[in-house]
Amino acid sequence: MNKLVTDICFATSEILNPNPYLKYIKFIFADDKPNLNNQAIPYEEFANLRESAIGMPIKMRFLGKKGGAGNHSGSIPIGHIQGVAEATLEDGTHQLIAEGAIYADEYPEIVEYLEEAFAENDAPGISWEIAYKESIIEKGIQILKGVIARAATFVKHPAYGRRTALLALASDASLTEEEMEQQVVSLFSKEPEEIQGGTNNVDLEQAIAEIEKLRAELADKATEIETLSQTANRVEGLETTVAELTTKITQFETAVLVEDRTRKAVEAGIVLDTDAEKLAAKQGLWAAMSEELFESYVSDIAAVAKKAPVVKESASARPFTLPKISVDTSAGGVTTVGLKERMRGLSRPEDAE
Repeated sequence: MNKLVTDICFATSEILNPNPYLKYIKFIFADDKPNLNNQAIPYEEFANLRESAIGMPIKMRFLGKKGGAGNHSGSIPIGHIQGVAEATLEDGTHQLIAEGAIYADEYPEIVEYLEEAFAENDAPGISWEIAYKESIIEKGIQILKGVIARAATFVKHPAYGRRTALLALASDASLTEEEMEQQVVSLFSKEPEEIQGGTNNVDLEQAIAEIEKLRAELADKATEIETLSQTANRVEGLETTVAELTTKITQFETAVLVEDRTRKAVEAGIVLDTDAEKLAAKQGLWAAMSEELFESYVSDIAAVAKKAPVVKESASARPFTLPKISVDTSAGGVTTVGLKERMRGLSRPEDAE
């Protein structure tokens, strides 16, 4: 279901059973002529529109006495439609005349504004809000089909110009029903170029200006995004460089640490492994230690090295030999010389120094 808003005009009548807390109004809810936005509700849709309008809200966005009525956006219900009747002008234009009530007790400032604005011939018109199922284009006019009433809203710039002008309030006695009808006929009989007052064309111009403004803002944002993107690329490049430098610094610091701790380990008495792979693994272990842990480690190694006994050369390392025995044959027989003493001089290898 599509939604659409356009404009209608505002009239008066004597309504039975008046309630002092309400301000009664009578207005032209719709007609079957195209508006200046090239939109039209065909007469065959009037039955649907008439039935669906009863009980729907009368709305307004009140901007104060100086601002008057705003547009549809932000409008709130200030009354409701009580009944809808059909009328036909002499030129064949069909109208739906709606009767409604404004909640005067709840919105006295709005009622006062409408009365004063009408007296100054500066009252707002009423714009209908409808939903429709489909539309077709005939001779450049958008014909709305399957219409359902949603609201009637006071607006500042009605698309029908003077055709939507405020004719009278219910309490006003300056116009008779006949005079009011004649004035309505006069308004509807005017050619489009003679119509005075605001139209939705004014809103269209404002909308175009707003669109251009938004486009300019969008272009500025796009430029800003591009600048930020370029900055982000530079930042990303700098982050990569920083990461690479950080890695190199870490590698350099690790190399220095390994060299320093290897030197300290050797000074503590550790004999380095001749296998490069095993040595690298051990150096990696030393580098991974905290400073406090490594210092404790080499200190313990140095202490153990100091307590180790000095290894002396053992007699068992020398070959055990018997003393040479001297033989004396001068006395005409074989005798040993000092054999007993020599044998006593022998000692066990483990007792010798």
